[in-house]
Amino acid sequence: MQQQPAKLKAPGAAAAAAAGAAGAKVDPAAAAVFLKMTLEEQKRVDVVKYCEEIYYSERYSDDESEYRHVSLPEGLRKYLPHPPRLMSEAEWRGLGVRQSAGWQHYMVHEPEPHVLLFKRERDFQLKYAPSAVISASVNAAASAAPLGGAHIK
Repeated sequence: MQQQPAKLKAPGAAAAAAAGAAGAKVDPAAAAVFLKMTLEEQKRVDVVKYCEEIYYSERYSDDESEYRHVSLPEGLRKYLPHPPRLMSEAEWRGLGVRQSAGWQHYMVHEPEPHVLLFKRERDFQLKYAPSAVISASVNAAASAAPLGGAHIK
């Protein structure tokens, strides 16, 4: 009695390879979805791996705005848009960039597209922070001050 070959139930690429080897047709759309998912998974892994290597400059300002630049490490540069363009907040946060609210990616420096240039309205946090956050900060400063009261310079 001849034994039937075992059916493979391997997920993803293994299943596609097994199906192809068995003579079955592989749906190109399904393969593309699988590849996209693995690229997204690799991106997530790389963001976690390299997020500590992201360089954040000090803030600098003019009369209207404050600025900073953020340099991505080599391991994250492959996820930058090609050709270089301005990114939405969701895109740059998806690359592992972490900074407070209000920052906009406002310029692409063509020679170094891995250096992201950001700006936001000057005194953004003072103007738009909820009053509860400001009150909490003042109360924390007062409670940490010596018995003579808070000294604000």
